[in-house]
Amino acid sequence: MFRRSPHRLILCNDGGSLVGPTVEAPIGADGLAQLVVGPLKATQVDTLYWQLGTDPYLGTPTHRLTDQYSHNTSVGPRWGQGGARFTSAANWRIYENTRQLRDAGTDPAEVVIEQGHCAGLDVFLSMRVNDIHDSNLRRGLQDPLLSPMKRDHPGWLLGGEGRASTGYNFAVQEVRDYKLALALEAIANYDLDGLDWDFCRYPRFFPEGEEQQGALLMTDLLRELHAAVSAKRGQVGRPVLLSVRVPGSLASALSKGLDVCAWIEESLVDIVIVGHSLGNKHRLPVEEYVDVASDTDTQVVVQNLGLFMQPRPLSAKILWHERDFYSTEMCRATAAMHWRAGAQGIYLFNNHLIPYVRDLNYDRQAWMEIANPHLIAQKNKHYVLDESSWGEGLLPVTLHGIGDQTELAIDVADDLAAATSDEVLRYASLRLLIEHLTDLDDLRFEINGQTLDRLQARKRIHYNDAWLEFDARPPMLHQGWNSLTVRVDARNPSVDCPLSLRSVEILIGYYEAPVS
Repeated sequence: MFRRSPHRLILCNDGGSLVGPTVEAPIGADGLAQLVVGPLKATQVDTLYWQLGTDPYLGTPTHRLTDQYSHNTSVGPRWGQGGARFTSAANWRIYENTRQLRDAGTDPAEVVIEQGHCAGLDVFLSMRVNDIHDSNLRRGLQDPLLSPMKRDHPGWLLGGEGRASTGYNFAVQEVRDYKLALALEAIANYDLDGLDWDFCRYPRFFPEGEEQQGALLMTDLLRELHAAVSAKRGQVGRPVLLSVRVPGSLASALSKGLDVCAWIEESLVDIVIVGHSLGNKHRLPVEEYVDVASDTDTQVVVQNLGLFMQPRPLSAKILWHERDFYSTEMCRATAAMHWRAGAQGIYLFNNHLIPYVRDLNYDRQAWMEIANPHLIAQKNKHYVLDESSWGEGLLPVTLHGIGDQTELAIDVADDLAAATSDEVLRYASLRLLIEHLTDLDDLRFEINGQTLDRLQARKRIHYNDAWLEFDARPPMLHQGWNSLTVRVDARNPSVDCPLSLRSVEILIGYYEAPVS
């Protein structure tokens, strides 16, 4: 099933996002192939997910056109149909590139699949099940950037107030029929290796309170999708797979009307991607999916770090020159944790945009390493505990006064004891950020029951940020879950605001192997 290795590395490309934001029309089929497939060569990426849809990103105020398409479809609305005028040069440029491809008899999705296959890639077509980037359109249902399908069928929408107002209501039969028809058309018309339904964009499918009944409807929909994929597999005589990306834990997905356990138990899905709807998390609950999928043919893949990073403090950027995207060391750490937890693949979301909106010279080093857990086993890593600002995180923790304490767990994939025995471990550090900490505050720190000497910590101050970095080589730190306790024993009487534990990080460094 796998083309290159026993560990699948998937890169998801948003579709239209690369069809012209930096390239003047016409781009042509060769130009499209170079932009989409070219960067994957000489990497470990073996699977490309090409999202159907049009994504001008920074070319439009919504950062994506929801439910408007650039591939050859007679089911969904085509971007720019009817001679529309455009609100930005980038929108026009992307439209012109896709229009000229079509006028030349070339379908963007067809080009990507053909060229991906030539490069040895599996190519899936991916669909955002309920994208709501159009929820911030200023003119509502009358806005010219709104999908004509939504404009013509307002009764199909969830409505109300809030971000999900423009989302489709999957309790409506016509909505399910429409989404299924889009998928069936793609399955029938393309030489794809699989179809992916992305439930993380956006994980609201039913009116509030109707999710339990909605889960039955969604499972019925998956049955029909599974049947179509199975028929395609029989038609072409090779594997054609059904993939889903779901938000967070099994319980979280079920609360939104996604009964992933039923999908796995009925063998409706071949790949389950454990994802996150708001951006990226350093640690996802992959173990529970692995347990449910054990003794089945369903593969569990987990989302790695991508473009939109959890907010990093200014002090980290100033003191350690951190960039506005996840470092290779962070990507290694997240991949290593998930490999050790039983994942069978890694999914890169929005990574393809990094050269366009973060760093033109992005080296894609993580793409060349993280599919091989053995390759990254003794490479430098940067573990970070998740923040609640991105949902379900543990940080920050407020410590108001004397006696307050917190206990936190952070996973480490590295076999630190073996690295110490092999004399290749250069350092293992615990780095904490505590806002408003002063020398007159007395805090007690313990890692796995062992007290850390604050006087031995390396301290860095930047305005209200106080960073403490402790030497935490074994036996203090170990492979697996590590327990950190922070307790307040005394406070600076001249500072009124509480302490805030903002970041918990573990940095692992190795001596470089000698060049032979």
